[in-house]
Amino acid sequence: MSLVSLTSLTSLTSPRSIRVRGLMTLVVVSLSLFQLSSIGSAQDEATLESVLSRFRAMPGMEAHFREEKAIALLSVPLVSEGVVHFAPPGRLARHVTAPATSSMILNGGEMTLGDDRGSRTVNLVESPVVAVFVESFVHLLAGDRDALAARFELGFAAEGSTFSITLRPKDERIRGMVESIIVSGDQEGVKTLIVRERNGDVATTTFSRINNRREYSDAERARLFRVPSR
Repeated sequence: MSLVSLTSLTSLTSPRSIRVRGLMTLVVVSLSLFQLSSIGSAQDEATLESVLSRFRAMPGMEAHFREEKAIALLSVPLVSEGVVHFAPPGRLARHVTAPATSSMILNGGEMTLGDDRGSRTVNLVESPVVAVFVESFVHLLAGDRDALAARFELGFAAEGSTFSITLRPKDERIRGMVESIIVSGDQEGVKTLIVRERNGDVATTTFSRINNRREYSDAERARLFRVPSR
């Protein structure tokens, strides 16, 4: 299963692919867009709790991303770039701007994917596999370690202010598709996100221009947290 590539993610020809890939991308993005403003010096040691506590404090978030997905059958990686937005309690928008435009929106119990061919909305209540990750997404942003631990095997390593978080799915259905999600960073924030799939595909995302104090007006929420008209 190709997991994070927005080329495949926003393909509207496969409902099952949309449900699983779209949700996984939401979880991955929600985990990876966090800047560790609480770790102020190289002498401060990061802890899992310090990371989760910053999630609890975020009023909103905006960041630019570049994703490279290495696929075994391709000689060169698939590359996509764009912007992500998050507004509490549970709105997430991922807009790909290159090489082609596409969008993914999470709002409440619905996920909407769109590109130049149209849009599709997935009711998460009807998609139990997807719902597992949506709940994890919500618990992550809430900084709920116990809820995360119920769904993932959690790994954490740190050396000074440098840290790495590893999530390994406990659900057999998801574990058969995804080996691990690894986030690495330092006192300046998250640097890389790596998703390893069981089929050998690897997606690496880097983040820049992170604003984890972003607050959205009503007009911005209406404009940014929707699939644009095309």
